[in-house]
Amino acid sequence: MILVLLSFFIDGIISNFLKEGSLFLPLLTIVSLIFIYPKRVTSLKRYIIYCGILGFLYDITYTQTLFLNVMLFILLGYLVTIWDKYFPTNLFNKGVCLLLCLLLYRFLPYTFLCMIGNHSFSWQQLWTSIYGSLILNYGYLILLALIFKVIDNIRQKRHHTIYSLR
Repeated sequence: MILVLLSFFIDGIISNFLKEGSLFLPLLTIVSLIFIYPKRVTSLKRYIIYCGILGFLYDITYTQTLFLNVMLFILLGYLVTIWDKYFPTNLFNKGVCLLLCLLLYRFLPYTFLCMIGNHSFSWQQLWTSIYGSLILNYGYLILLALIFKVIDNIRQKRHHTIYSLR
């Protein structure tokens, strides 16, 4: 959960440094939610609750839309759990799951805002937001994979050393 909260704060920090219309659109919180499941989550119910809480925090902190991100994050949480049920956990499959989650996260709110008349629909604007989301967030996914691979290797060596001394 620490990783997810750290990603949540990094989302805000990066957003402050990016200009409007930038190609790099951070959704690092979603990346971390995909990354932690299933290896670092103890129960499905708790994971979905985390998704809802983070969606609420995202709503009040970054988007000022009450309950839109709560529903989206819970939906994405279910998508991640279903994806993991049918596909093995590896970086490639996490990347495909990230692609699906980013497509949904960008498409659903954009369509909703167009339907209520807040935006006029533009394929170019939608594609730009999706494309920009992919670049930064895939880099973050790869970075997390590398960091946790090193951490897991250190833990294995430490565990092996402790048991070999007995």
